[in-house]
Amino acid sequence: MVRAATSANDSTTPRRKLAAIFAADVAGYSRLMADNEEKTTAELVAQRKIMDAVIKKYGGRIANTAGDSVLAEFESSVEAVRCAVEVQEALRSRVEGAPDHCAFQFRIGINVGDVIVQGADLLGDGVNIASRLEAIAEPGGICISRQVREQIEGKLTLQIVPMGKQKLKNLPHPVQTFKVGGKAHSGNVLERTRSFLFDFRAQFKFVLGAISLAVIIIFGFLFVQQTNTGLKLPDNPLLGLPPSPVTDQNYSQSALDEWASFSISSREIVEEREFNGTRYVLVKAWGIKWVEAEAEARALGGQLVSIASQEVNDLLVNMIAERDDVWRKREDEGGWQRFGPWIGLFQSEFDQEPDGGWVWSNGEKLTYSNWFWHQPDNWDGVEHFGRFREFSDQDGIRWDDGRFDTIARGYLVEFK
Repeated sequence: MVRAATSANDSTTPRRKLAAIFAADVAGYSRLMADNEEKTTAELVAQRKIMDAVIKKYGGRIANTAGDSVLAEFESSVEAVRCAVEVQEALRSRVEGAPDHCAFQFRIGINVGDVIVQGADLLGDGVNIASRLEAIAEPGGICISRQVREQIEGKLTLQIVPMGKQKLKNLPHPVQTFKVGGKAHSGNVLERTRSFLFDFRAQFKFVLGAISLAVIIIFGFLFVQQTNTGLKLPDNPLLGLPPSPVTDQNYSQSALDEWASFSISSREIVEEREFNGTRYVLVKAWGIKWVEAEAEARALGGQLVSIASQEVNDLLVNMIAERDDVWRKREDEGGWQRFGPWIGLFQSEFDQEPDGGWVWSNGEKLTYSNWFWHQPDNWDGVEHFGRFREFSDQDGIRWDDGRFDTIARGYLVEFK
């Protein structure tokens, strides 16, 4: 009897429980190690001391560690998210001002679910989902599942931005995901947008204010016309555009407003050029989808760029070519690919796939094109948005079609 009882309580016997899982690792760790092993190792040790202390503060238990990764469990989703926010704020303060090549940033994913406890280790789908959420989080960012979002609602005053359903690696079903920011800002969208623009380019305040006023007047006119004549406003979250391509993500106007109001204050304008009365701006973003980029561009008072000539195309290519921070790079067997910033090109109709129905987000038709010879190809039947791309075995930076859920690191805005 004693032996049976001992076996039943053996710490190595697998058991199940519900837990909030916190998964973290360092963005670009392999590159950092390749650049400077000793410095990277020392920084990892220093940041882990900070992270471990915060995890302990919020009642978490570190279960698994390997290299740069950390896996911890919490009894409460609220405490797990609080911990993640404090960790990122503390680590951000530590690396603030560091050059890009040595900036050391953790990504964090949080999920709540049933897990298997074996000894000190945590296993199961609940853990796998947290790890996959961490992989799609921005460097220095936090990504949570729908279950976590529901459990923290009304308990934490944070900016929660919908990221839509994501198809995560090796998981059979899409997962509804959300991006977590700091404490919610006060003030309305217009006030925050104007403040952001003033900080960066005060000289455009008058022009952008006039544009905003014009948009309000036009919208009011359309509303009156709809009321008086029964006309229907465009069924599109992006005001005044033709209908966007159908996707499995339902972007409401409020969701886009929430996205733009949250993220616009954290954006960085990294390049600016002027040509023929139009100012072109390159905005850096760690992770953004096309429809979100267009919403942000409009919140800034512009739109994603339209390209009607070789001269404009060359200007934009020169703006982005050497900016590694606005490209995603993927090493392939025998070469590499770079995925660049979004442009205002999208497919409004699919009757002539893959190259039919392409228009600019300002409503202009496609009169000039600079596709790669094998693009657009509508890979998997869901590529309907334009971006820049580069291949190691092909000449030049040209256009490519991307998915609705593809994440880019930047976008190009035009101000007429």
